Amino acid sequence: MKSLIVDDSQKKVIKDEYFEYGIEKWDNFSNGKLTKYVYPHFSAWKLQFNKKKGPICVRLDDYSLLEGHPPYTANIVLSLHNNDDASCYCAKPLTKKATRFDKDNYTSKLKNFVSETELFNKNESGKSIVENNTTKVGFYVRSYENDKSKNDVGEEDPETETEYNIENEELQPLTSIVIHNGEMEKGDHIRTRSRNNSSIFSLYSICKEWRRINMFSSSILNEC
Repeated sequence: MKSLIVDDSQKKVIKDEYFEYGIEKWDNFSNGKLTKYVYPHFSAWKLQFNKKKGPICVRLDDYSLLEGHPPYTANIVLSLHNNDDASCYCAKPLTKKATRFDKDNYTSKLKNFVSETELFNKNESGKSIVENNTTKVGFYVRSYENDKSKNDVGEEDPETETEYNIENEELQPLTSIVIHNGEMEKGDHIRTRSRNNSSIFSLYSICKEWRRINMFSSSILNEC
């Protein structure tokens, strides 16, 4: 996957990272779309596979950038591989060059990622990328130093709840985090709200609230 990244020699590389998540029900497509939410570094990414027009296309949205997450510059390679055999895989770059992501540019798209037939073809070991209706999705992310001439501070009003429209999207519930006695616990779900609006509350915002509560709790203990 690393070899698929096209480096911009004028940008300083900060780090390379790899994130991997399981997809338990590959056949769970609705209206030709399969959606998976992932949370690398407490960001909220929505990954969507679309097979309406033949070969599977991919769309990745980083919604945390709409909630004050600082902009970043990165190259991203996407892969799917067999649960037990990582050598049985397909991979393509989501970005063709080092790309700056911010609140005005938070979407990556990849046409013709792979045909569905290829996902079920057996290799020499008798393995296929999708097997027993499961597979794994991976993201190889190379991060670069941002352009210092640009403002890299996220914009947000702490008194205002972020809410925005996502047109023509079918949103699924997000896994939630519950703050209990100063500790973060996995909860049920954060459900999408309506009245002609759909909103997502990202883990980035939840973690900021968690830190705020911890700081508040610490200040009270220090005064006692």
